[in-house]
Amino acid sequence: MLNLDRKLRLGIDIDETLIPTVEKIIVEYNKKYNKKLKYKDIVDWDLSKSVHIPTMDLFQEFATEEFYNTIKPYPYAIEFIDLLHSTGKVDIYFVSAGHSITFHWRHKLLSKLFDWYADKMLIKCSNKQLLNLDYLIDDCPFNLTDGLYTGIIKTVPWNKDCKDFERLNSWKEWYNQLVELLKEVNVSCDK
Repeated sequence: MLNLDRKLRLGIDIDETLIPTVEKIIVEYNKKYNKKLKYKDIVDWDLSKSVHIPTMDLFQEFATEEFYNTIKPYPYAIEFIDLLHSTGKVDIYFVSAGHSITFHWRHKLLSKLFDWYADKMLIKCSNKQLLNLDYLIDDCPFNLTDGLYTGIIKTVPWNKDCKDFERLNSWKEWYNQLVELLKEVNVSCDK
């Protein structure tokens, strides 16, 4: 049981955790290059291993302002993050190791999705183990390893064999789990 005399600190990865970035890039890649790559066939978070184009080039080509203006978050993500925020007992941070060229658009997207969002809540960090969080929700196992936080892994094709972390498959499921975790620190999610 956590013994906190402060708000709980929750880190939420953006790509493939809040929004289906890789899924959308695959769709755009297939259209442009007349390919038939399937999301379920992606075996590594590093897309260059599946598409044979450097990941940075993929982001420069596809992760544009229009891309971020049209991407939709995963089902229930907004409602549940809003509800956690509304408790007043959870500090929420959006943590991404994503490419620098996309950060302005990520900031705009988060501003559009959450009326309570402030730019200090977006953290660019390639070494997430440096962060002082209580929990981190992420799709990449190496981001969840050796941190001072409890890692919660979001199921995606490239981590399906990972058994090192609690596995949650949807925001609805995450919400139920987070409600249980919050109960441990005496936080109610009742409105």
